[in-house]
Amino acid sequence: MTGPGPRIGRFTPEVRDEAQQRLFDTLVGGPRGPGIIQDDGALFGPFNAFMLDPTIGDRVQALGLAVQSADALPPAMREAVILSVAGRRSCRGEWEAHRPRALAAGLTEADVQAIATGHLPGVADEEIRTALALAGAQMDHRPLDDAAYRGAVDVLGERRVFEVWALVGYYDALCGLFTLFRLDD
Repeated sequence: MTGPGPRIGRFTPEVRDEAQQRLFDTLVGGPRGPGIIQDDGALFGPFNAFMLDPTIGDRVQALGLAVQSADALPPAMREAVILSVAGRRSCRGEWEAHRPRALAAGLTEADVQAIATGHLPGVADEEIRTALALAGAQMDHRPLDDAAYRGAVDVLGERRVFEVWALVGYYDALCGLFTLFRLDD
């Protein structure tokens, strides 16, 4: 359910303190670049929320960079998992940010629609379907039995299973920020 707008103010240049400005500089000076800056000088969605506590915000953004730069997951798989989290959590901001990236990474429009509806057999690639099933179990807090875990490891390998876990955790947290602070409003 949406409300009357975001619950937190925008950390524009005139209201940022020194610690917030350092975090701002870190965020826009890194791989995310100036594309996360809004017209008023505040940051997009969750990055603006990171300003509430720059110490925690800095550590969370560092985790995000680590998760995004992990190299065991091919880009299409990574983006499919992110879209699955955004879709499950009804997080428009993350969905809109990652849908174009998913298409650019090689997912088809049919794949994206299958992810949006949770219809995994509609996703063509077996490895991506496996990663999405693993992500779904994690988001549902559904433990995997030994056979399902072994099947995921057989298809993805242990490192990819770990990276899917980390990716889901990070993006689930970001979607939680969108919900808590109504950043999609």
